[in-house]
Amino acid sequence: MYSSNQRKYSRSRKAGKRRTKDFNPRSKTNNKLAIYNDPGRFAPDRLRCRLVWLDTTFTRTVTSSNALNFGWRSSAYDPDPAALTGSIPGFAELANMYSLYQVKSMKAEIEVSNQNTEAVIITSWPSNVLQNTNSLTQAEIAEYSGNIRSVSKVCASTNGMNKCTLKVNASGLQLIGPKFNTDLDYSASTSSNPAEMFYINVGMLNPYGNFTYPMLVRAKLIFEVEFFRLRQLES
Repeated sequence: MYSSNQRKYSRSRKAGKRRTKDFNPRSKTNNKLAIYNDPGRFAPDRLRCRLVWLDTTFTRTVTSSNALNFGWRSSAYDPDPAALTGSIPGFAELANMYSLYQVKSMKAEIEVSNQNTEAVIITSWPSNVLQNTNSLTQAEIAEYSGNIRSVSKVCASTNGMNKCTLKVNASGLQLIGPKFNTDLDYSASTSSNPAEMFYINVGMLNPYGNFTYPMLVRAKLIFEVEFFRLRQLES
């Protein structure tokens, strides 16, 4: 049996351990402070972080067609293959410290507003194949909506509830397989795109006729990026 003093001491020790754990500056869960004791050490050998990118192409349109499509790629250097919009915020700063990078995964939150007088079907799917912008037919988009990892929604006409949101994930390891972790073709210099990439495709189809007005799209993507091969310090 514990005495009252022993129980108080035990509780005090446990509380002390919790405080030590919570405030340990070297804890893996601490995102605010990293301490390097080696002279010249300015960053870890490898750094993995999540970078956020907002696609500034806010309207997607097609001429005389009932289907449109576009996509993003696993490049932190230039995510949009059609617009060539440039790198993700924070990427250039990290590229000053590291010479190579690899995008491990992408997460997209896609908000869509339909400006057409007909309802539209919207689908998004991860893939190791990029579909060129506005290259798919209505039947092909409908087929891709059957992808096991795809997300599809019906967006009502402009006279109804014409807004919807899709969330889709793309993982390099899931889409490519074990070689994704060892094949440097899926990595790249911080001044270029990887030789091999994976993608998030988006397709929209109008079951009643051709698109009359552009689709309003706001897409936020989160890239999980690993940087490695530290640059050498030079005067």
